[in-house]
Amino acid sequence: MIKQQSEISAKKAIAQKLFSQISNLCFQLNLDGKIIGCYLENEADLPISPRDFLGLSISHLFPESIWQELLKEIFLMSQNQQLRILRYSLNRLHGFDPTPQNYEVRLIPGMGSELSEWVNLNTTEHPSALNTGGKDYVIAFISNITEQQQAIKKIQQNNQDLEKALSDRTYALRLANEQLWETIFELQKAQIALDIQAEQFNLSSYKDRVGLWDWDLKENIIYMDPILKSLLGYRDEEIGNNWDDWQAKIHPEDVDRLYGALSDYGLGETDQFEVEYRMFHKNGTIRWFLSRGSAIKRDKLLPDRLIGSNTDITDRKAIEEALSESDQRFRSIFNQAAIGIAQVSLNGQYLQVNQKLCEILGYSEEQLLGQSFLKFVYNEDVEKGKHQIKAMVRGEISTYSFEQRYLHRNRQVVWTNITVSIVRDVSGQPKYFIQVVQDISDRRKAEFALEYSESRYRAIVEDQTELVCRFFLDGTLIFVNDAYANYFHQSYNELIGTSYFSLLPDAELQLHQQSLAEITPENPIKTLEYSLNHPNGKVCWQQWNIRGFFSPEGDLLEFQGVGRDISDRVQAEAERDRFFSLSLDLLCIASFDGYFKRLNPAWTTTLGYSIEELLAKPFVEFFHPDDRAAKLAEFEKLKQGISSAYFENRYLCKDGSCKWIAWSTVPFPEEGLVYAVGRDITEQKKVAAQIQASLEEKEVLLKEIHHRVKNNLQIVCSLLELQSQFSRDAQMIAMFKESQARIRSMSLVHEILYQSNDLGNLNFSEYIREISLNLCISYGYSSKNLQIQSHPETIFINLDTAIQCGLILNELLTNAFKYAFIEKQSAKIKIELYLLDSGKMLLVVEDNGIGLPGSFNVENTQTLGWQVIRALARKLKGELRIVSEKGTKIILNFSKVQQRSAKSIS
Repeated sequence: MIKQQSEISAKKAIAQKLFSQISNLCFQLNLDGKIIGCYLENEADLPISPRDFLGLSISHLFPESIWQELLKEIFLMSQNQQLRILRYSLNRLHGFDPTPQNYEVRLIPGMGSELSEWVNLNTTEHPSALNTGGKDYVIAFISNITEQQQAIKKIQQNNQDLEKALSDRTYALRLANEQLWETIFELQKAQIALDIQAEQFNLSSYKDRVGLWDWDLKENIIYMDPILKSLLGYRDEEIGNNWDDWQAKIHPEDVDRLYGALSDYGLGETDQFEVEYRMFHKNGTIRWFLSRGSAIKRDKLLPDRLIGSNTDITDRKAIEEALSESDQRFRSIFNQAAIGIAQVSLNGQYLQVNQKLCEILGYSEEQLLGQSFLKFVYNEDVEKGKHQIKAMVRGEISTYSFEQRYLHRNRQVVWTNITVSIVRDVSGQPKYFIQVVQDISDRRKAEFALEYSESRYRAIVEDQTELVCRFFLDGTLIFVNDAYANYFHQSYNELIGTSYFSLLPDAELQLHQQSLAEITPENPIKTLEYSLNHPNGKVCWQQWNIRGFFSPEGDLLEFQGVGRDISDRVQAEAERDRFFSLSLDLLCIASFDGYFKRLNPAWTTTLGYSIEELLAKPFVEFFHPDDRAAKLAEFEKLKQGISSAYFENRYLCKDGSCKWIAWSTVPFPEEGLVYAVGRDITEQKKVAAQIQASLEEKEVLLKEIHHRVKNNLQIVCSLLELQSQFSRDAQMIAMFKESQARIRSMSLVHEILYQSNDLGNLNFSEYIREISLNLCISYGYSSKNLQIQSHPETIFINLDTAIQCGLILNELLTNAFKYAFIEKQSAKIKIELYLLDSGKMLLVVEDNGIGLPGSFNVENTQTLGWQVIRALARKLKGELRIVSEKGTKIILNFSKVQQRSAKSIS
């Protein structure tokens, strides 16, 4: 240990001595500041190897305040992977010049380059664009910039002195020009030449990164300090004093800006000529220069000369670009971060906030800036973290985190996780806080929901009416709920430690244990139904859902069971099975795959197949071939959940015969099953066929009867026609003709009926049309004299009503054709038939004839025709009304006659 400390002390002394003498060093540091690599550009000329630095900490090379600041910058750089620059002043050590020296440390993220290339990388124009290789180490370039700083200060002072001298001299010369221009021009010219020589002599003394120039605008000759040329990589003689030679080295994109600055200065728009522009180095690279100058005027208007300096600001531009890119990257991260970030002053005011924090709180950036963050904190959380903030300000802690609630603008509470860190200045004094705010409302809601779920689960388990228990693999009970204890009439303490299997019969025990052995992590749940011996002496049936719990390695640890007593259900199923077995109807359960799942014994009795034979084949194979297509389409409807209340189909029996089965089905698509009840209707089908055949036979007989009645009535008409030919009495002939018309109206009813498919009802609309047309033609009128309407167009009535109504219409039309018209051509008869909502009918017969006499009274008229009309109207329970105005209108409102059955006739 002592030897190791001695070696470290010796190495530290050598390193400090070497560090004091070498201006430029390149270190590879880990995040703790330990030197793990070193490169010296002039290593071969030094008596000490860079390895002497290895293993040392930067705390061995710098005072405490400096190496602590370095560690802080290393930490920040490792977080954001951005270039960091630190400048400091340090006295030389071990008897060397005690004058303070100025140093610059450039920290670059760790790279995969060789150590020998790091010094070259240090001069890159875009350090931020370097390809980084990791976050676990950094590259530190330490440069002595004392001379550079001194030169810059000296140049700045000389520039100020020169500008003052030039200004004073220019003013004096301007006055002299005004008074003595004509007389002492040559003397003044010589004096100017001497001044130029003196100024050029002075310019040659400037060194480092600043070069001076003197531009004679009239001659377009520019004198350039050799230092200025060397900054571009040229020797003095390689660039002439012609302005065009100098302009050729200026970047083309910056020429206009240079001339614009010259123009603004020449026109007096700016007090001093100053512009930044790029120039091409001899090696092809681009260098940035800051050009400043002042004019010397020999007259009142135009300057004769411009004198100024060019300062190489390439490094500054690179740093500015790196800082700008770093700032843009920071702004991008800051504004687009998925968590809220805020810069908070020491008194709690928001200095900067990102968009995410605005979304979390529901306020805009303008509404938050300048406000105290405590204003948005939930009241109960305002005091949270105050003592940590004080400890952080005192430097006791650097960061802390805690959960805090905010109040959203919409008055909702937002749960967040806050991480607070403090930022200090170079002297270590606190500057401001950084708050990182993560919205954890969803997580908190999930936690609350989980807590609520767990409490509810505990309540459910305790209050559950179902039996809940947990037991080990050997059956030892470790938990039972109250329902379990009550079911077995024992207390919790009496049951814990006893065996879950103790009440199982031997036969059930073996099956039970086999089922539990099948529980795996992939299939952790088993449903079991079994009987057990209840302590009260009865045999009970139970159903249990057993879940297995496994270790992360997949080992079975214990079981949890949820059970219920199903004794009533088992008994009900047994009773149902009895009805299922005893039913004479065909009961079945079929699946959507086309197979029977369960059948009752009636199938065997009806079709002759065994149950096994029926279950082995698709049920479609038992359908009659002619019924298969239709019944498969019906089955597709059932699969879609469309019930069929009733359908029939034929089944093939084992003996080759067929039987008709009537079905009622109910589908359950969620189960993929169809429940159906069928009944053998083969005998009913046979009886129905016999009845149908009998009906068809009777229908043929009825049509034959109507045909024969019609023919008989036609014969009567023919006989009346023959009889009338033997009479010479016109009145008698007219009576024969009227009788014939009445018989034809009755005959027409039977003709229409035997031609119709419905033997019980007559198309009354068609019947009225036929009677009217026959009478019209019979009395020598044209069909154009008739207008017949029916509302609705087709009206059906029975046979009795049709005959009586037809006779009334026959008498009314006969009277109209015989007595109403003087000229046949102008005769118009309108017949209308209405079926009223009340079920009654309305017959209207209207003509445009001469009308009835004023003394006409339908009740007192004793003619045969009106007697027939009155008698038939009473039989139809009708009301007869006559209107005689510009013709005659007869309205009959009547009811249908109740059709007499065969029983009533007998």
